[in-house]
Amino acid sequence: MVSDWIRSVRKIFLLCFTVAIILFQSIPFVHSVLFTGIIFALFTFFESPLSPLLDSWIIQSIREEASIPYGSIRNHTSINVLFPSFAAIGICTMLISSRINEDNPVSTAMAAKDLKVGRLLKNYRYLAFLLFSVVIYIPHKASSSFLPNLIESVGGTKADVALASSLTAFAEVPMFLMNTKLLKKFKPTQLILASAVFFILRQIGCLVAATPAQVILVQILNGAAFALFLNGAVYYIDSLAPDELKATAQTVATSLYVGASGIISSYGGGWVIDNLGLAALHRAGAYISLGITALFVASFPIIDKIEQRNRKTQEAAVESYKQV
Repeated sequence: MVSDWIRSVRKIFLLCFTVAIILFQSIPFVHSVLFTGIIFALFTFFESPLSPLLDSWIIQSIREEASIPYGSIRNHTSINVLFPSFAAIGICTMLISSRINEDNPVSTAMAAKDLKVGRLLKNYRYLAFLLFSVVIYIPHKASSSFLPNLIESVGGTKADVALASSLTAFAEVPMFLMNTKLLKKFKPTQLILASAVFFILRQIGCLVAATPAQVILVQILNGAAFALFLNGAVYYIDSLAPDELKATAQTVATSLYVGASGIISSYGGGWVIDNLGLAALHRAGAYISLGITALFVASFPIIDKIEQRNRKTQEAAVESYKQV
């Protein structure tokens, strides 16, 4: 919201990135558990908005450049998993970002007083997507958090865990590269629903996998699901949000389906494993993912009827006013 208010995504992005780098690099020099926890909390606070701010910045900057696909730019975040130095990458990113002139071109014409966040809360399609994304991400994040437990349960090692994580990142690459072709053939909502299929298949795969190799191969579904979801989500959110709230809409959505779902999945997933077992986690994840996807699909015609009814009500009110 701050970036929309000051009408600059770049300034807030650079501020958050700078503070995050400083906090992260200070961790090795802190020997108190309490202060380490405080630093991690502050780091998360400033690091979390980076991804949605970057997504909003990219989408708005390439709006008139059909030859520059979002996926080919966002794809580099998957490749960067190979580089260990957060500070080095961060400094390079800051230097490059500070020299980019394109900065939130759509909302610069809006005055700060015109920002009305309540408009997002009255957008039924946006709210339906928020609910869907948070719920489907809970089992997804739980499966990722407890992936080491799954690999260990089938006889795997820490090396297998590292290989599975790397394969997930590499699996995202082709989907991001295909972003332009996919968006020409399919709507953002269709990409989101396709990602849901992969989310469900991943849960089923984790449930039936019996060897480390099988678990590792299942993570290909994870990479494909994430890439399809992100490709569809950023464009869908951008299409729903008013011009002056596009960065806010991206940030709110990401903070919920990444942040809130992460907290719920960590505590809830741990409880399920302790009380019901690891298999129950993935079984419940499959059912939850399938159920929320069905509800999301069902919301489309319902919202269509609500919007049609509201339009008729508004038209009737206008006609009544004219007669007076």
